[in-house]
Amino acid sequence: MRPAEDGEGHRTTEIGTLPTQVTAFGADESGELYVVNDLPGRLHRVSFTTAEAGASR
Repeated sequence: MRPAEDGEGHRTTEIGTLPTQVTAFGADESGELYVVNDLPGRLHRVSFTTAEAGASR
């Protein structure tokens, strides 16, 4: 999150989609990002790739 240009609140940006509904998220000591879902109750490691500018989903 970054502060909004007008100084009111923060800007948000979609960084991707996940194949599950996220219940919680966190990071480990090495900075790896993880998400948890409550049904069926699993822990998932999140990874990122670089998309080409203007690429559609």
